[in-house]
Amino acid sequence: MGKRTLRIQLTKPDQDLGSLVGQEAHVITWEGSTFFGDIRFASNSTLTIEDKNITRFNRRRHRHHVALTDIREIIVDKATKW
Repeated sequence: MGKRTLRIQLTKPDQDLGSLVGQEAHVITWEGSTFFGDIRFASNSTLTIEDKNITRFNRRRHRHHVALTDIREIIVDKATKW
């Protein structure tokens, strides 16, 4: 990984992620799936990510609701405060 990225590993399922709302992130699950987009909602049990689609292909913004227990790590840019 680059020097400008911050890797957040979820060690506790009740970890507070409210400060990540509105930031662009990569979310990697234990299954190996990766989601990229803006974090729209974070609670004690789920994280909601809105895709960043290319408008010429798809104008819709898909939202993914991922349980915190399924998330392996969240990667955000260090330039944004966490």
